[in-house]
Amino acid sequence: MIFTLTIASLSALSVRGNKFNVEQLTREGSSYSYKFIDHTVYFNYLDEVRAPDGCSDVSGAIAVAVAGGSTPQCRSLGKNSTAKFSLIKQSFSSPVQGVRASYTSSDRGTFVIDVMCSRMQIINMTATSPKNYLVTWSHPAGCPQKSMQKSFFNPI
Repeated sequence: MIFTLTIASLSALSVRGNKFNVEQLTREGSSYSYKFIDHTVYFNYLDEVRAPDGCSDVSGAIAVAVAGGSTPQCRSLGKNSTAKFSLIKQSFSSPVQGVRASYTSSDRGTFVIDVMCSRMQIINMTATSPKNYLVTWSHPAGCPQKSMQKSFFNPI
């Protein structure tokens, strides 16, 4: 189920009454990278990724897969305009455990970032198929700041 989204700035995200402080996740003018055996994925959170030189056709992308050597082969994995946000919960009545951002690409691939409520900061990426990627990001930003429900760090 997809929920309503409000982005007041790159620092605040609100999904169905749950507010997340995501300012620490966005790298303005930069990006995160994750290296696989045959390619590297560059991504950002709620902001355009800074792709390597030679990636001219990925303007506005949230994530880019890059393969090749001196002449990179670049593929957009999704844009902010395709973003859908949802809450991560075990069940309807359970506390919020994080927030999911899903992006789609023009070749019907998906790039999903799950920001999970955690005191630790760990990023893991899985290529679930050649077109689909899942980032699991344990981070305090995945914990709702204000919520009508209980959360791991915010019990009522």
